[in-house]
Amino acid sequence: MKRNTVGAAVLAGVLVAVTAGCTANGSGSLTVSPGPATVSSSAPTGSPTGSGETPAPGGAPASPGSGGSPDSGGGQPSGGGSPVAGDGSTGTPAPTPTVAPITECTNGQIHVRAENMAALNQNYAGTALIFETTGNTSCWMVGYPGVDMWAPGNNWVHARRSLYSAVYGQNPDHSFLTPQQVTIKPGQPAHAIVESTTTDNGRPCPVSHTLNVTPPDMTATQPVETGSMYPCSVVIHPITP
Repeated sequence: MKRNTVGAAVLAGVLVAVTAGCTANGSGSLTVSPGPATVSSSAPTGSPTGSGETPAPGGAPASPGSGGSPDSGGGQPSGGGSPVAGDGSTGTPAPTPTVAPITECTNGQIHVRAENMAALNQNYAGTALIFETTGNTSCWMVGYPGVDMWAPGNNWVHARRSLYSAVYGQNPDHSFLTPQQVTIKPGQPAHAIVESTTTDNGRPCPVSHTLNVTPPDMTATQPVETGSMYPCSVVIHPITP
């Protein structure tokens, strides 16, 4: 009887120890003395054991970006971050190139050639002098070219100046009273009209094909071949576009 009482007392003590070791929410650790082993119980963390990574949304695995630490779950992609020095965001703007002013044409800058004009009146003949640049530089001219036309007997007839020509449309409405400055650019020549009469006091005028032309304000004279012109009452008109 006494032995049974002692056994019951020992069992009751064990139950009390077990009950005291439990927490109110049912978690924690249970220790049974005097055994050497300890049994631990904890709530699941939700991560697969040994993976070290959290699955990305939608089930795709997260990959570390280039240059990122393996356990960061990403990192900055290559080329990201702060702007690179010298990208132009804060640089000084380049200076505006200086454009050289256009100056008056001089000897050697202008080449002269001729193109005959259609006969608008049987009593007149006309040719257009074409003034072109010889290089890539623009220049300007103003005024009348000097023109001399060959005549039989190796004579030269000097052309007189006239601002108007109703026959060949040279300022027929008198829209300007003085010669106008004209800029000559590569591919954009200037012009001047030479005209003459085909008769002289009722008699036919001889034919000429040669002019000596000096551009305005220059001293170099250029020989220019033309179609049929007549060294009678020769007139030169000012430079126009």
